[in-house]
Amino acid sequence: MSSNPTEKSDPFGTAHSQGTRVKNYRSFLVRIWREAEDAPWRASITDVHSKESLAFGTLQALFLHLHKQIENQEQDK
Repeated sequence: MSSNPTEKSDPFGTAHSQGTRVKNYRSFLVRIWREAEDAPWRASITDVHSKESLAFGTLQALFLHLHKQIENQEQDK
């Protein structure tokens, strides 16, 4: 059994022992719903680290936002 406290709680290796995050990892809570069977799907996304939340009227808008987040992260390298 490892004595590293982040190993159990962080199986993806996204945190260091000092508590810093690795830049190659993003974590979001995504909610998807529709208000009626024939209604369009809607979505919201929350960044689990910053707690920032955004709402989207379409799934395409959600996917575009996620793509931009990753693209911006790639440019910051």
